[in-house]
Amino acid sequence: MCTTRDLSCEYPKGTCVCQQDPMGTFGSLAWNCPFDAPATMCPESRPATDTPCTSLLDAADCVYSQNVACHCSGETQGWACWDPHDCPKNEPKDDAACDPVGMSCGYDETTCECFARGWQCTDAI
Repeated sequence: MCTTRDLSCEYPKGTCVCQQDPMGTFGSLAWNCPFDAPATMCPESRPATDTPCTSLLDAADCVYSQNVACHCSGETQGWACWDPHDCPKNEPKDDAACDPVGMSCGYDETTCECFARGWQCTDAI
């Protein structure tokens, strides 16, 4: 467990980053130290939604033509792809239904992520 989101610490084998724990209660933070794990690589072409993938907590979104973003969801271990225009116009309420799981949308100082249980929004620290 850790307490400062996005805090990073350098070690001889790599970097650890304090990030949201996808396996824990929403809002809990845990150290992500992927020293020996292979990095998620963006496929050359846009993957189909729910195609299996392996995600690291710090993996960036992959961007394809017309700004379609795809993210390897740690919750489903499958690709989630969306057009940023698909994001709700206004910041969604926590636990409101959403699709696809893994989608992420930004609102001013807040980021909202789609989980199986619905939207979860956090303020940038």
